[in-house]
Amino acid sequence: MLSFTNNRELMFREDKIQMNDRSMLSSTFSNTGREFGFFIKTKLKSPIGLLVPMFALSSGDGINSFGNDSRDPDRGSFKFGGRLDLYPFGMFAENNDNSTVDFFGENELKVVFGLAASLNDGASNEVGEGHADFVLYDNLGLEDFPDFNQIYFDALLKYKRASLLIEYVDSYASDIDEIYTLNPIENGISNAILNPSEISKFLVIGDQLNIQLGYLSKSMVSFDLRYGKAIPEFLVENSILKKFENYSLGISKYINKNVKIQALYNSNKFELNEDNYAELLIQVSF
Repeated sequence: MLSFTNNRELMFREDKIQMNDRSMLSSTFSNTGREFGFFIKTKLKSPIGLLVPMFALSSGDGINSFGNDSRDPDRGSFKFGGRLDLYPFGMFAENNDNSTVDFFGENELKVVFGLAASLNDGASNEVGEGHADFVLYDNLGLEDFPDFNQIYFDALLKYKRASLLIEYVDSYASDIDEIYTLNPIENGISNAILNPSEISKFLVIGDQLNIQLGYLSKSMVSFDLRYGKAIPEFLVENSILKKFENYSLGISKYINKNVKIQALYNSNKFELNEDNYAELLIQVSF
């Protein structure tokens, strides 16, 4: 299932997202967002609004925990995570909480604030949704993997067909003392020790912001803007996460609840280059 330990947009199905594609935050810090495990969700009333606590225990390897066959075993341990959502003004209208877009036109301001966190105990994939993409070692020459931590803050506001989504993520590695990039027994400790900044070439670590603003007209045409900015934890050349800014402009026409036409212009500005493109999407969902 789509894990709630990720950012809010990644909790929505692909046919419910605001633009042609997911944000850079969603696609950089996760792959599919789907995980194999146990998930618990409940609701609690409080003086500050409705609280929705959620807890998750998953394999720590994404949706395919068992690999391709018996020769592709699981690595590391489990992923522990949770999310706490607060609805200070009550829930959204029925079925209006499964998309960023305000399809139902909330007559009163509705907001959900969210905090999600996870610890992937022994990650061997750059975002913790796979395994054996890299191998590290302890001082005895046995396989050893770092812990991968993610913390998300998000807020979704809807009012009279307008919507605002704000998301922020901070990811970092822990338990990396005395980890080696090569087997130290075979290659020598001094030649194989992992320097702290080197972990950025194995895991996506750093910070990223995503802001999306949209308005859905009564004729079911949506006008959307998106801005994102990423800063890697270590400004080194081989870091997986690169420093960049992202700008997107989208227009969507919703024919009905199953059919939509979307146009998108997207600009990604990296330190050394830019990636600009436009695309048209016609989507039919069942």
